[in-house]
Amino acid sequence: DIEKFTLKLGYPTSVECSASSVYSDFFREAFFEDIGPQATSVHLKFPHPSAKKFSELSLSWYDGGIKPKLPEGCDYEKVFADNDGGVMFIGTKGVLACELFGENPKLFVKGQLQDVKFPTPTRLLVEGDTAGHQQQWVKACKAGYGTYTSSSFAEAGPLTEIVLMGNLAVRSYLYRENGKFTGRKKLLWDGQNMKITNFEPANAFVKRQYRDGWK
Repeated sequence: DIEKFTLKLGYPTSVECSASSVYSDFFREAFFEDIGPQATSVHLKFPHPSAKKFSELSLSWYDGGIKPKLPEGCDYEKVFADNDGGVMFIGTKGVLACELFGENPKLFVKGQLQDVKFPTPTRLLVEGDTAGHQQQWVKACKAGYGTYTSSSFAEAGPLTEIVLMGNLAVRSYLYRENGKFTGRKKLLWDGQNMKITNFEPANAFVKRQYRDGWK
């Protein structure tokens, strides 16, 4: 969510992934239809907010123990002190890193941590710890004001769509046709029409075909 809201990202234009494999025998990759891979890396492209300077922006997600390549001079202990993961914004002059939910921001220039006083957060985390979200939901339902919630549908909806694009890439990566993995490619996304334009089988994961009376 940090990347989505700070960079004001819209629909991605493409997504691709790689995933870990399990082998049932020598040089024989196993295929388990009902479970996902143990680890994945997902790479999305977005139109760059500063369209006059850059054409696109890249966003990558790593899980299952896979770690991103760090810029020269940086190390994982400095950048990702939190075991829950974190975020890196890699720019032309340095690296801005933070932990889960944007906490403990750090600025690195040429691999060196800079002594920077960051501004006070303008948007605090939800009050009430883990029970706070439920209380916000109840209050919003009773009072009828959805903008009060820390994560309104107007914000959470588009964010969820971006996350689901990663799932779409993984599902397509595991898609088999006549014993071959035909979906292991970069998928091109038409956000306005909600469809993949270069691999039709992937659209089966976007929307179900409902029978008459249930549409």
